[in-house]
Amino acid sequence: MRNHSCPSVRGGLFWMALLVCYNCLGQPSAPSINKIKARHLPIPAKRIDVRIVGSTGMGFGSGQMVYGKKEPHPRYLNRNRYEYTVQINSSLRLGLGGLFEYKGVQLGLFGGFESYQHGRAILREKIRWHTYQFSSNTGVWPTDILYYGGKLGYAIDLGRIFRIVPNIGAWLFSYVGASPFEEGNSRNINDHFTDRYQYGGGVELGAKLNSKSNLGVNITRMITQFDASNYFVDIDPNTFEHSFRQTFIEFSYSHSLYSR
Repeated sequence: MRNHSCPSVRGGLFWMALLVCYNCLGQPSAPSINKIKARHLPIPAKRIDVRIVGSTGMGFGSGQMVYGKKEPHPRYLNRNRYEYTVQINSSLRLGLGGLFEYKGVQLGLFGGFESYQHGRAILREKIRWHTYQFSSNTGVWPTDILYYGGKLGYAIDLGRIFRIVPNIGAWLFSYVGASPFEEGNSRNINDHFTDRYQYGGGVELGAKLNSKSNLGVNITRMITQFDASNYFVDIDPNTFEHSFRQTFIEFSYSHSLYSR
């Protein structure tokens, strides 16, 4: 008697062999699936992040000081008025500091160096009966400062890579290698330009390079304040006014030292 295989058995063996081939060749392995998923997952948000930050920025703006001279007779009070103005063609700002972030709230401590490239300085002098005298290239405005202070911001994630960070900051500063402001007045401006500080606010657009590194571009409007009423001779302190404003574009790189 001839031994014939049952057709159902032969069909079952065929489908079993096909399934084995599919598992071996056609179906991705578990590690491959995990890699594919990982590429599409966002970089996980951290509750706590401590970073070191370096920055460089460029800016422009203008400065002005206005004051009146003391007069021996009240009738002539503030009739002699002086106005120093200067254009800030460009400025360079370098900074280094640390940043602590908790659930998006950022607190940073920074210090650095800032240098100005001034344009023409002008003195406008009002002599009693509304007569003005103009002098060009008058007043040696300081060009270099050292600053230190802090910033406060809040990070808002925009998708898996980008984030926007509104921020405010305040800094103290001192002048470096400053010359006397007025010719013939040898007073040190670090001693007589008092109450020196800067403050401002802006917004930063950041990009996550990876879980450790970030790049940022920050646009800041900054105001510099000081009181120079002790520097000028025979000044009426109540008449002193000052304005020094700049707009900065800063680029930063940060690296995480600790996070969880």
